[in-house]
Amino acid sequence: VAETAVATAVESKDVLLERLATRIADGVLEFPLVEAVEVTVTKLRPPIPVEVATTAVRIRRSMLERDAVAVRSHRAFVALGSNLGDRVSFLRSAVAGLSRVVAESRVFETDPIGGPGGQNAFLNMVVEVETLLDPFALLRRCQRLEAEAMRQRVVHWGPRTLDVDIILYDEVEVRSDDLVLPHPRFTERRFVLAPLADIAPEHCPAGWDEVLEPAAVSARGCLVDL
Repeated sequence: VAETAVATAVESKDVLLERLATRIADGVLEFPLVEAVEVTVTKLRPPIPVEVATTAVRIRRSMLERDAVAVRSHRAFVALGSNLGDRVSFLRSAVAGLSRVVAESRVFETDPIGGPGGQNAFLNMVVEVETLLDPFALLRRCQRLEAEAMRQRVVHWGPRTLDVDIILYDEVEVRSDDLVLPHPRFTERRFVLAPLADIAPEHCPAGWDEVLEPAAVSARGCLVDL
């Protein structure tokens, strides 16, 4: 059990202590005869404005709770992007505000495509979420995150503090004025496919890296390290 907890912590790229604690708990619940687990994760000298020595989170998770969530939850992939202000902070806020994030791609820096000239480079990433929300409720959650980041829709494809787009939601297809799933252009966008290939290469078209026009897309590293 201890080895599982340590390995999960070492390999984790999670920004939030709650998410790391949940991953550790789920790993421990895989052991035979374990019915429930309590996990406490402590961070030394957290990077926050207030001077504190440690911060911690404690969760309790049972097999019944985990299985109930697994039965009802849906799998979605969400693309995040920012090219205004503190881009890293906007990405972190979006990740924290989504439903349970189970995988995060690296962050990629990309040149803007379309729109007015003179824009800053984007930071882009893709996250996988487990959510109990239906596609339209998840869309509203994404739009709320954009609003909280003071996203302004003034110029088409113009600079923005935060872009939050649902790329895939289970195997669901949606055609409406507000939402189209799968996202109609994600297979044409290197700045989406490069991070998506990090965490779910099975959802990328075969040979996409050779077929798509080359673009300035470079990996910057994991969000937690930026």
